[in-house]
Amino acid sequence: MITFPIQRVCYNCQAKDNYDEVRLSDKRGKVFTFSLDNLAGRSDDPLIPQTVIESELENTRIYCVMTDFDPKEIKIDMPVEMTFRRFYEGTGMYIYFWKCRPIR
Repeated sequence: MITFPIQRVCYNCQAKDNYDEVRLSDKRGKVFTFSLDNLAGRSDDPLIPQTVIESELENTRIYCVMTDFDPKEIKIDMPVEMTFRRFYEGTGMYIYFWKCRPIR
């Protein structure tokens, strides 16, 4: 089982710190399902797309925010890749995190 972010204790066997790291940043996937959040943020903000993608890794789904896309063009099975982008800005700090985007 792959967990993201890394969890120190396995959900299945409760083993502590006994895991192999798996690189997800260079993996591609496809949109499994998505939701366009019309309620978050201000009315002048763009829609915030919440997606679940299926990774190239067997039986792996990742919940993430989508970026660099036209909300009218998102669809199930759309090919995506991971990208490291600004996630939040506040108290004078920029927080970066993984998002997915359509493959160019």
